[in-house]
Order: sequence, then structure tokens, then C-alpha cells
Amino acid sequence: ETYVSYLRRKLDKYGPSLIVTVRGVGYALREPKG
Repeated sequence: ETYVSYLRRKLDKYGPSLIVTVRGVGYALREPKG
């Protein structure tokens, strides 16, 4: 969890959030819309 939060902060500087939490599964990368 700590590493994912660190990675989210770094990636969010450059655009919309790419990492989403999938409850009961873990994490997934989401393609930005647009």
C-alpha cells in the first residue's frame, strides 16, 4: 500500500490518476479517457 500511494503521487503530477483500487482484487491500471 505504501509503495502504491507513493507511485500514485508521482504519476498524478502528470495527468489523471492511472492506478485504481479494485476491491477484493488489488490494483489495476486504467487508460486515461480522451
